[in-house]
Amino acid sequence: MMPLYGMRWTLLLLTSCGGCASVSVRYYTLTPIAVPAAAISLRASVPADAVSVRLPTQDSRSEMIVRHGNGELVLLDNERWASPLADQIRDAVRIELQREFNGSPAFGSEQGPIRVLIDVQRMDAELDRYTVLEATWTGELASSSPGKAGSQTCTFRSYEPIGPGYDGIVQGYQRQVQALAAAIGAEIISSLATGHGGCGAKTLAHR
Repeated sequence: MMPLYGMRWTLLLLTSCGGCASVSVRYYTLTPIAVPAAAISLRASVPADAVSVRLPTQDSRSEMIVRHGNGELVLLDNERWASPLADQIRDAVRIELQREFNGSPAFGSEQGPIRVLIDVQRMDAELDRYTVLEATWTGELASSSPGKAGSQTCTFRSYEPIGPGYDGIVQGYQRQVQALAAAIGAEIISSLATGHGGCGAKTLAHR
């Protein structure tokens, strides 16, 4: 037979958790809203393996990470990316590059494969305050036209003030990844048009 005090504790635990509900997990994505296939031109193709992303070890996970104060990083179990963060960045960049290239006359039938490697050094956020994205990227071009092949490495830095809540963090990262993709696209298009790239000021997003 259960002692009286044991029964009391059991009843207390049951009644105290009677209204408990499991906290739901929310999933986020960096990719933009899908565009109808009929609205997409197929002048230039960016295959899935054309973009690859490397992340710092602490960011290679599905849970969102935010900075608290000056040094503490907090792992949010209930706020997660819909797929691994590297895949989220890759897919968002690839979609944006597809748009950039399809709108450029620099792409023609002679254009060979394009490869982009993005090496993220810092992807940081503080709730209700800012997101930061720092990365280097290398673009490799293959073309049958002389002077339109080669590789270049550039740097991207962005500080983005954000709105409140976790949605603000996601939206800040979305804008930064889109800006990164636009910078990559602009440099690759410039390289194709002029035969050389310069990693100009447009690759930097300043605070």
